[in-house]
Amino acid sequence: MLQSVIARIAGYGATIKNWCITLVTAVCGFSITIHKPFVVLLALLPIVAFAILDAQYLRVERQFRETFDAVRRESWDLLPNFAVKS
Repeated sequence: MLQSVIARIAGYGATIKNWCITLVTAVCGFSITIHKPFVVLLALLPIVAFAILDAQYLRVERQFRETFDAVRRESWDLLPNFAVKS
């Protein structure tokens, strides 16, 4: 169960990076089309926003990996504790 959550979060991170590349490419192409090079600076906004979002996903993924390791080390005689620390 935890492995599927970790895989899903990793997939979301990859999707975020794809959207960032698409958006930045569109802004750069628009800047070239209208012959205004300073419009390229607008591409920094989605880069920063997606970087913050990606860092958040990586933080959550790391927490789930720590939970997975804790569950893996627990005795099989007890029910596992699936609490995620925030």
